[in-house]
Amino acid sequence: TKLIFCSKQKMTKSPAPPPLPRIQILMVAALFLGYFLLFWARKALTFVIPFVLSAGDMSQSELGLLLSWQQAGYTVSKFIAGLVVDRVSPKALLSGAFGLSGIVGLTLAATESLAMRCVLMIASGIVIGVAWPSTVKIAKAWVAPFAFGTAWAVLSTAMNACGIVGAPLSVQLSINYSWRASVQLPSVCCLAFCLPFVLLIASEPSVVQLSSQTKTERPDDAKSAPKSSWLTDWLQLLTDPVCLSCNLGYMSVNACRYSVDWLPVFLSESRNLTPTDGAAFTSCLQAGGIVGSLTAGLLADAAFAAASSSSASSSPRRWQFNQPRLLVICCFNLLCVAFLHTIVALSNPDWPVVAYQALGFCLGVCLFGPVAVYGVIATESAPTRLAFTSHAFCALFANVGAMVSGYPLGLAASKFGWPASVAALEFWVLVTTVGHAIVLHRISLSAKEKQLKAD
Repeated sequence: TKLIFCSKQKMTKSPAPPPLPRIQILMVAALFLGYFLLFWARKALTFVIPFVLSAGDMSQSELGLLLSWQQAGYTVSKFIAGLVVDRVSPKALLSGAFGLSGIVGLTLAATESLAMRCVLMIASGIVIGVAWPSTVKIAKAWVAPFAFGTAWAVLSTAMNACGIVGAPLSVQLSINYSWRASVQLPSVCCLAFCLPFVLLIASEPSVVQLSSQTKTERPDDAKSAPKSSWLTDWLQLLTDPVCLSCNLGYMSVNACRYSVDWLPVFLSESRNLTPTDGAAFTSCLQAGGIVGSLTAGLLADAAFAAASSSSASSSPRRWQFNQPRLLVICCFNLLCVAFLHTIVALSNPDWPVVAYQALGFCLGVCLFGPVAVYGVIATESAPTRLAFTSHAFCALFANVGAMVSGYPLGLAASKFGWPASVAALEFWVLVTTVGHAIVLHRISLSAKEKQLKAD
């Protein structure tokens, strides 16, 4: 897909810049690679959970505690970054994230104290938490609204690519050396990429003498909104039906998304799979995630284009743009629950490895599809001046769900077993999916009432 969303300005004194498509490809590629490395640094310890447990360096509950502390720092940092990214240079935030995450990762690999590891995991979460809001901010400056969903999906597949490449590489490093080597490698890569990133990335098109054409009026934004306090704005977002449903749904899906990090442990303990088979399962899961994210992003853009084309005559409310998107999410969520339940509750050790890999691929498609759409809904459902604030709240709810998949899930699995613990997550997703259906019903009724009044 060609990303031609900006136009050249007239220049008299300075030479003409390179063709815009090449610049945009460079920006998207650099953002993709940067987010790939930061996500790898964040998940480096998660990829080698079986090796950490077998080495006896940490127990399952201690490892879950570390992951929850990292997620707590990530949650706070990502929320604050989402609120201040409009006032702080996103390029500076990302550059600092590369350098500091590399230092923290190398220190983590060398320490032996559990308390120090907790502090470093919190620091890792705080440093890496600024990555996604800054990446989205830069991408939004370069990408027009009609392709924003696709660009969002492409960038979000960096974490899936990390699972495909990073997980097997981390396993091999752990087999040949130790799990500490798998933590050190992404840290060194982040440090090495810091300077090239500073030289390659431009925060917005105007930096390279290009003018942006990304501003478009959305319904409900045409009229100038009166100035209001931040508390009023926050209450508006938290009480909006679509935003609230999106936040709660993203929280439950993200809990499932991060709970799959424990699946290699479950498959090794209960289904007699080797660590290599577990890494292959993770790679298949992430490969499915790429397919699901791209498919969901394309569907989101198609829904936006269809709603935009009809807005001239029907003038729908802004949250009606997201009706098709919520329908897609409902379908993905139901399939996600079905595949997750099959892997954990219905499978048995006699199944061939290829069956688990196929189920992992299908689970990845259904699990990462909603993840790619929830953020777009949160950004597009809010008024323009609150778009990134809405995204920050959505990310906050999502990361609360991710925290549940750390220490609480590991502790619950130790006491009640994996099938019962995962069943609770499945029920949670089903409840929020029912909530989406209620919101869809409300949107449909509102549209019918408006049509009757017009007639």
